[in-house]
Amino acid sequence: MISEPSQVVIIAILSILAIVDITGNSLVCVVTTRNQDMRIPFNYLLVNLAVADMMVAIFFLPFHIFIHTFTHPDGVAGRVLCSLVTGGSFAWVGGACSAFTLVVIAIERYYAVNYPYGNKGKLTYSKLKVIIPASWIFALIMEMPGFLSSDYDGTLSICTLVFPEEWMGKAFSVVWFLVFGGLPIPLMAVLYSTVVYDLWFTRNQQHELSYQQQCIFVYFQGVLKIRKRVTLTAVTVSVIFSICWMTDAVIFLLSYHSTTSSPSDVTWAIAAVMILFNSAINPFVYALINERFREKIKRLIGYRWRSTNQIQGITGTPHINLATSSTQPTQITAE
Repeated sequence: MISEPSQVVIIAILSILAIVDITGNSLVCVVTTRNQDMRIPFNYLLVNLAVADMMVAIFFLPFHIFIHTFTHPDGVAGRVLCSLVTGGSFAWVGGACSAFTLVVIAIERYYAVNYPYGNKGKLTYSKLKVIIPASWIFALIMEMPGFLSSDYDGTLSICTLVFPEEWMGKAFSVVWFLVFGGLPIPLMAVLYSTVVYDLWFTRNQQHELSYQQQCIFVYFQGVLKIRKRVTLTAVTVSVIFSICWMTDAVIFLLSYHSTTSSPSDVTWAIAAVMILFNSAINPFVYALINERFREKIKRLIGYRWRSTNQIQGITGTPHINLATSSTQPTQITAE
């Protein structure tokens, strides 16, 4: 059982991470949708990932924080409230959607790097119209047993999963273990290993090429830096996701299959912090590694700050719309 001072600290950490998560991922969405040169298919996958991360934060708040601030009903009302809000089921939907999206990103990087001169495996807007809805449908289907099995435990004062049969809980834990790590992590590892090898170890020398191939090679050298930057971003986000969500998946698996002892409250709290940390850190990864995202975020924040100063009469300098300024970088979409 977690002591009251420790619980206050955990709630404070989760609250800060949730605020950072929602704020940072909102900036990612705004930056991508407001800037025409950022509206490329790959970035819309990052937007989908950002929305999933925000969903995790939004539904972690009632599950871990708000549930301590009111008297939770029991009975049918309590069961419905747990299924839809206080049980955190939609947070796991966001997590499953993130796993699906990251696998798609890994596949996109594989084709973009290994087949750069053609359209094989190229991510298009028409494909996005299928991929993004599919990611959410997949996530909802995976969490459906959680929706149907959520109930309020008055003794523990928390929403729990209550399955009619013991084997159902064990099967559910195995499914989530596979969703968050057992399947995506090996697949992403294989795809990214070939991508990293191809980018950093085999594309640094020009071999005997025809004139046309040399022209293509020169162009490709111009975008090679961009491909490395985007790939490094994707790999970093995927590694952080794998570590943070796999921890929770293993704990959840052990809670149903361990014959010795169940995970402690402290263990569950650490897992919750790691999950929210993963969702909150992604915008910082984009900003630190991806120069385009960093510049766009700085411009967006600068634009908001200048607009606020003008409204309040703090500054008398002419307003410059940074989004359409002539200093805006040239659009490059060959990623």
